[in-house]
Amino acid sequence: MNNIQRPALDRSLYEPSHLWALAHFVYALALFFVPGYLSYQVALSELPLWAQIPAIALLTILAGYGLNLLGVIGHEGTHGNFVKNRRLSAVIGIFSASAVVSYMEMGFALSHWNHHRFTNQKDDPNVYPVENLKTWWSRLLMSRINYNLVYLKDTFSMAMGKIPAFKYKVAFTEADQILFARLNFLFAAMWIALYAAIFTIDWRAGVFVVALPTLAVKFIAACQIFIDHGGLDDDRLFRNSWSRTSPLMTILFFGANYHNEHHAYPGIPCYRLPQVHRILREKGVFEAVPVPVERGFFKSFKPLFQVYAPTAKGDDFDPFELPQAPASSDERGVPQAAAVAVGAVGSAR
Repeated sequence: MNNIQRPALDRSLYEPSHLWALAHFVYALALFFVPGYLSYQVALSELPLWAQIPAIALLTILAGYGLNLLGVIGHEGTHGNFVKNRRLSAVIGIFSASAVVSYMEMGFALSHWNHHRFTNQKDDPNVYPVENLKTWWSRLLMSRINYNLVYLKDTFSMAMGKIPAFKYKVAFTEADQILFARLNFLFAAMWIALYAAIFTIDWRAGVFVVALPTLAVKFIAACQIFIDHGGLDDDRLFRNSWSRTSPLMTILFFGANYHNEHHAYPGIPCYRLPQVHRILREKGVFEAVPVPVERGFFKSFKPLFQVYAPTAKGDDFDPFELPQAPASSDERGVPQAAAVAVGAVGSAR
């Protein structure tokens, strides 16, 4: 068991910034569409094939990371970290993440809160869709298919008015969950209609701007659970997730690469997690606990080859509670009665 507790951090770190949220959304869209469009232009150019292929490959990977960032906004939105109004935060996040064809954010959100509550433990719902995938190639090929099928099924159940049973509630009422699930299908149809229009105008643009980045994001996202938690058989505080501190990782993930900090402080927006990392270092956390940190970009993918399996039981703490906060307050200083009313704090069913 860890003897160290999560240091209490300044409340301002928890407050979403609308300017940063706008920057995140614009940056994600630009990283998706601009490299995709440039890839399309390279394909139409008279450059020799030996120059076209690597250029298109690099641009497609960048566009895939842009599309992945739109998915990260979904994650931030359903955490309530994107804008100050939690319901609006979720709606924006669901709209943004719906850009990723076949991915349903609400199905993810439902299990994701349980993933935070029971990280790497037997009740962590992230483990079981990929527990039989032991090789790197099977993980790359199958993990997103497995996860997306689960999320699609759960989102459909919610849209039909039946909330799948989990031990830990998400931070929204059941009525909100049903509404958000229905919006998820609507937003997904809107993005598919946009992509269909691009294909209709110019099928080659559709291939390079939409299809190839969509294929790339499947492999990028396939790595995610493993580079976040692979090789860590310890579910203790500050030992259950990787922090990938490469500057390139930070550029491509907008700060969400500091995953250990996110699990310790899930109410803090991703763009502030590098700052949280520095604060924890200054407070001596990294000296007291052997925190899993990987500084190299390519080395960050090593957990793709490592064991990912649940542990029996470790530290039991609620990550959504503000560390060292008075018993009468939630993570944003809201009285518990009000917190329950707005669904700001999860609780066991």
